[in-house]
Amino acid sequence: MTFNTSDSLEHAHTQPDTDLGDKLMVKYKRDANPQDLDEAIAAYRRILELIPDEDYSSKLVQLNSLGVALYTRFERSGDPDDLDSVISAGYKSVELSPKGHENEHLQSGNLGSTLWVRFRRFGNTADLESALIAKRRAVDLTPDGHPAKTRWLTNLGTSLHDRFNRFGEAKDIEEAIAVQRRVIELTPDDSANMPDSFISLGLFSQSRFKRYGDTADLETAAVSMRRAVELAPEGHHDKARLLGHLGAILWSRFERFGDRADIEEAIEAKRRAVDLTPDGGSNKPRWLTNLGTSLLSRFEHYDDVADLESALRVQRRAVELTPHDHPDLSFRLANLGVAYRSRFVRFGDSADLDLALEAERRAVDLTPDGHPNKPHWLTNLGVLFHERYKLRKDVADLQSALDAKHRAVELTPEQHTLMPMRLSNLGVSLIDRFLIAGDPADIENCVGVMRRAVQLTSDGHPSKSRWLGTLASALCLRFEHLGRAADLDDAIATGRRAVELIQEGNPGLPRELKQLGEILYAHFKRERSQQNFTTAIDCLMRASKDRLGALYDRFRATEFVIMLLTRHPELSTPEVTLQAHARMVDVLPEIVWLGHDMQRRFQESARAGRLIYAAVSAAIEAGALRQAVEWMEAGRSLVWSQVIAIRSPVEELQERQPDLAQAFHAVQLDIQRAERDDASLHLQGSSDTLKDTAGSDMLNRHRQLVVKYERLLDEIRRCPGFEAFLRPPRFQDLTAALGPNQGPIVYLNTTSTRGDALIVDGGSVERVALPGLNEERATELRKRWWGCLQESDVRVRGMAPKGRIQRGTKAILQLVLKRLWTWIVHPVLQRLFFLNEARRADLPHITWCPTGSLMQLPLHAAGIYSFSTSSGLRESHAFDFVVSSYTPSLTALARCLRKSDEAHHSAPKLLVVTQPETPKQAPLPHTLDEATKLRALLPKEQRTFLNHDQATLSSVLPAISQHAWVHLACHGSQNAKDPTLSAFELYDGPLTLGALMSTASDDAELAFLSACQTATGNERIPEESMHLAAGMLAVGMKGVIATMWSIKDEDAPVVVETYYRKLIELRDSGSYGRVSTGAAYALHEATKRLREEVGDNAFERWVPFVHFGA
Repeated sequence: MTFNTSDSLEHAHTQPDTDLGDKLMVKYKRDANPQDLDEAIAAYRRILELIPDEDYSSKLVQLNSLGVALYTRFERSGDPDDLDSVISAGYKSVELSPKGHENEHLQSGNLGSTLWVRFRRFGNTADLESALIAKRRAVDLTPDGHPAKTRWLTNLGTSLHDRFNRFGEAKDIEEAIAVQRRVIELTPDDSANMPDSFISLGLFSQSRFKRYGDTADLETAAVSMRRAVELAPEGHHDKARLLGHLGAILWSRFERFGDRADIEEAIEAKRRAVDLTPDGGSNKPRWLTNLGTSLLSRFEHYDDVADLESALRVQRRAVELTPHDHPDLSFRLANLGVAYRSRFVRFGDSADLDLALEAERRAVDLTPDGHPNKPHWLTNLGVLFHERYKLRKDVADLQSALDAKHRAVELTPEQHTLMPMRLSNLGVSLIDRFLIAGDPADIENCVGVMRRAVQLTSDGHPSKSRWLGTLASALCLRFEHLGRAADLDDAIATGRRAVELIQEGNPGLPRELKQLGEILYAHFKRERSQQNFTTAIDCLMRASKDRLGALYDRFRATEFVIMLLTRHPELSTPEVTLQAHARMVDVLPEIVWLGHDMQRRFQESARAGRLIYAAVSAAIEAGALRQAVEWMEAGRSLVWSQVIAIRSPVEELQERQPDLAQAFHAVQLDIQRAERDDASLHLQGSSDTLKDTAGSDMLNRHRQLVVKYERLLDEIRRCPGFEAFLRPPRFQDLTAALGPNQGPIVYLNTTSTRGDALIVDGGSVERVALPGLNEERATELRKRWWGCLQESDVRVRGMAPKGRIQRGTKAILQLVLKRLWTWIVHPVLQRLFFLNEARRADLPHITWCPTGSLMQLPLHAAGIYSFSTSSGLRESHAFDFVVSSYTPSLTALARCLRKSDEAHHSAPKLLVVTQPETPKQAPLPHTLDEATKLRALLPKEQRTFLNHDQATLSSVLPAISQHAWVHLACHGSQNAKDPTLSAFELYDGPLTLGALMSTASDDAELAFLSACQTATGNERIPEESMHLAAGMLAVGMKGVIATMWSIKDEDAPVVVETYYRKLIELRDSGSYGRVSTGAAYALHEATKRLREEVGDNAFERWVPFVHFGA
């Protein structure tokens, strides 16, 4: 703050001490030594004691000098005692000033300014009132032509504006604007103060607009702010502040009218304000906060995730730069909470919701009850409690939400522009309490507050449609509760009005259309007709198609319309049904977003499974078999598809768009590293708090990388010839990638009402009905099969089994395999004409691609294992007619085949990892037998052995990327909570799937996972084939031998020796080309030998060995 001084008079008897104080102040300004400042204040105080009050002229000079020094120290230390002393000196100066003295106005003006500073610092409204009195007196004492007149008018307007913000009295803002207009009239056009004058007028007009909603005030504010910026040349000392204010008003205008040009210009102005302000500048946090607000607004309107992450970053920085006792800290915390809430709504990460609640609680706690922002922060807090209630269903959160929202409404003046929003927020919580408690008073109150919100909002207001939509939902609920037909009619009319008021392309449109669709369906249930049903469906279909709408609004609309079409098939058409399912398939990649952490993506993928199965079933029912295959590929194994995509080569792109290819490959590698770091964090022994903090930072970094990845992907797809780059492949592309010699691939799909097989062979697809199969039966088969195995303790390799499987258990296993044969495998092989006895000498190859519970069942072992005279069925087994493989998806298989075609290794190098005595694990002595047999089969130059303590994480992981074949003979484990932590147990720790997924291996070909549970998967997320075998395919292996459950230690050497012997034989003969790697036929031969030793009915011993890939 600058104090205004009059010319000082010289007095010989005080000159020495005066010189000392002034010299010390000069020295302080030069050296910034606090001791100089303290001594200057002491010198001024000493001289004041020597000057009698009668010598008012000298005393005024010293009082003013003391005030300047004290205020300087207050700015440095923040000591309120110094500010109090400045004010005391100011009052003394006013008291000593003679009436009519030409500089009397200076004393009142300076006192008013200091009182205003104390009000802004500590919030005592008595200081504001005293400041206004002093400032009015300064204005009154200053003649119109005096150069200080505009200064005192400006200060008076500022304090009137502050009082309006505090108490909401219209007369204060009217006078503030009138005063500021007078300032502009009195200020010469070329005055350096003119930009500030326009800024003040803009701010005052903006405040009046916010309170009363008159758009003329908004325009006045925009014109004033722009004029202020125009008047300040580049390099102007206050350019940052002027730009910051311009950006703020442009943002307000965007929020009101939705013109994208306003938000773009607002962000540009605010960025410049930030850039022009040095890091230590007191206004830096202010401009960062304002920039974050506009970035968040642009995200909420256009859904660019980069804006969301940028908004959070600058809001966090603003809070970090704000002192803990700063009066604007609550404001910045509240804005940070809003940003965290937006990210929670977008991505559903509960950690963001907790962070938002923490920030808003602090904002509320820091704000006194009389402060104008208190109801705003309470509203935010109430919204967050409501969000947490919806997430966790804790009724205490719902009550906390209602309490906060009620209090916010109580503190808001009736005509305040934010009253409708606060009423609407309250109404939403009343609806939810009605739904759980059924108290009619809640729905009555809800209808009442929503009607108030609507009545208080003009038709041109952008939020009116939302208030109408909530009112329509409340009226529909009241109709369903009380049965008043008038309520339903009113709900429909109100819902239609909500949709009419919102423009196409507005992100809120899907929400309102969805609500209207639900109301129209209630109308259909009351008056059933084709027209009423079609009207509801059309409305919901509109809601599902707009990509600018909130993701979960579109998802829920699509989910609801599919449910209605399924419930009323007689009223729908195949075209509409397929269109609805297509919308669902399209939205799933957004739900299972690459920017989520791995666990979240798996959770979302599990939810998506049934939706995909239903879509595939609908396509089959409609005869759209190629569409069914494409949807199976696009909607299943979404996480694996992402894993593959971020490892996809970019050679073709490199040839035609080298810069894009380089940037894209770099971000691919960055995302791989981020996923590796995330997996590593879960294995560290640090505290939960440190893990949470580090995990949050990693996730933020991961999201930013994915945003960059998606932007580059969009840019690539705009290039000619790359429109389909990394998109889900079309059917013809899939089949072309398989080649002519692959053999049939069989999809298996189940829903609650049916089972189907889709046979892809060459360029054709054929459906085989499986009338004995449905989702419930598949689940029961899986339950029985795994129940028997668990009773037999086949969990971990090397554990002593309980003994032979009991006769009753054996019978259940035989029954399951019989059902798999009669319900699935036999009908498929029959359609393929593979049941011909003459073909047994040269078995065809088949690849199974099961879904759901079928993914954990041994289709390759299906058959009838005991002759039944009653049924007339003789023994038949799948392995008698075909060689079986599995694949997580057709896309994964095509990738394996493509890599296999790129290079064949006539003499591949083999890495053998053996763990006979892993610390804290059961011994596996027969792993050494495996190693011995492999040494005998392969020459020394073709093999590398890492045994026992040689097999560490640091040695095995890089070695995998250096060998074409990998053999892992060790313990394996399946992690049910986090599949990325499923692992091979090495000497010094687990080699996790997460770590393997970060291993790029261009020459990788085959892996033999001689461990337990390497192809078990997770029953909660079967759609992802989330097991170590699939992980090795994602790493880059073309084929993988794995186990569905634990194997007996002594069985592994038998299988291993036969497998590798047959594989080498196929390689040497050149006949392996027909099935790419030959691994499937080699394993078929190996399990045949094991069956010969242990018997066909020893299912627990030979069945677990399976082949994935090529």
